[in-house]
Amino acid sequence: MKDKQVIEELRGIEKQIADLRFRLSDNKQRYLGRLAEIICEVFNITEEQLTGPERNPEYTDARFAFSFFARKHFTWKEIGEALGDRDHSTAKYQHTRYLELHGTDLVFTQKADQVQAKITEYEYE
Repeated sequence: MKDKQVIEELRGIEKQIADLRFRLSDNKQRYLGRLAEIICEVFNITEEQLTGPERNPEYTDARFAFSFFARKHFTWKEIGEALGDRDHSTAKYQHTRYLELHGTDLVFTQKADQVQAKITEYEYE
């Protein structure tokens, strides 16, 4: 009898999780959009440049930051898709490059810190 109770409780929890996932999906898209806006503002580029194919250092640095900050809430696949349908491995590489540059490249670090401050502001609005 106890096993049946546990199974029913688990089914109830699964339904609650499915409901939360559905409600969060809209919030996740808004978060991605706001993150892109913040990145573009700080790095002084357009969303087209952020998601486009060009490899200009200003654009790639912005993509590194986007991948790093998006990783808090998103999978590699979701990040790659948000950055112009890139592969998940590209998003993972961009995250790694962020870690390599942050702390060693002063200009990049300052911009990344500005992004972090704006994200924190946004998350607590």
